[in-house]
Amino acid sequence: MTAEVPNEFDGWDELSADEIVGLRGFELWERDDLERWVERFSPDCEFRAQVSDRLEGSVFHGHEGLREFWVAQKEVWEASRHVIERGWRRGQLILVAGRQHGRGKRSGVEVEVPIVVLSERDESRRVSWSAQFTSLAEALEAARRRESPQIEINGVAHVQLSVNAFEDCVAFYDEVMPYLGLRVVHRGEDLVYYVGGRTGLAISRADPSYSEESHEATRSGLHHLCFRARSREDIDDLHVFLQGVGATMVRAPEEGPWAPGYYSLSFLDPDGIRLEVNHVPGRGVFAQEASFDPAADYPVTGRPDQAE
Repeated sequence: MTAEVPNEFDGWDELSADEIVGLRGFELWERDDLERWVERFSPDCEFRAQVSDRLEGSVFHGHEGLREFWVAQKEVWEASRHVIERGWRRGQLILVAGRQHGRGKRSGVEVEVPIVVLSERDESRRVSWSAQFTSLAEALEAARRRESPQIEINGVAHVQLSVNAFEDCVAFYDEVMPYLGLRVVHRGEDLVYYVGGRTGLAISRADPSYSEESHEATRSGLHHLCFRARSREDIDDLHVFLQGVGATMVRAPEEGPWAPGYYSLSFLDPDGIRLEVNHVPGRGVFAQEASFDPAADYPVTGRPDQAE
């Protein structure tokens, strides 16, 4: 089944059947002509594989990277065949869509999946950047990013909280953080740093001049800090743990309106900073027809009939 064509093709020129045949990359792949396939790419190219189960999300650089990708694919698949049904061009970008057929070498199972490839050519008409997708919508978004250069961050590296009740907070976080999978990587007189789950949290001693001030979520600064859990069950287990260590609960586990399937709890540290742990299944607010609900009138403590 061919990838569904979205409506965002303004400014793209559709390729003729002869132009699609002239691209030749898939033909060279099926003929096992590795070197001629590699020569279609510039020496410093970047190739992103996003179709193969084995290589999903992998990035390969230069001709050696392309050879690595080739070998890895050929070890798994045989009788690979591509049917490219449509193609488009905009500036230096070329986008093609169709179907990929293959047979697993070990299993002998025949598979067919949609394939979409977005490529960018350099001045010599060689491919300088290429990526595989399973939908045209994803490829069009990638094209937008290529034409409007920007970086894509890989999450939040760390958050540092300044607290007045430093000793009490450190004792609290020394219990809670290991349960969440974060361990101490630095412990000093004025700062303790926990790292785990691609997350860092630093607890530092606040300046004594602010000792009379308490944390207030609605003033300038941090409102609350939310960690992401891997399942609803983790949220429920965490609730039992927090009750066991005497944490001040703000909201017991429940579903909230902020995203489809949003499930969370929240509690306070000894300095009054609110911490939340949530689980959002699937793609969350990026799921089809989903949206973020700010739920301004939803109480922090949860629905009145479920508040503790």
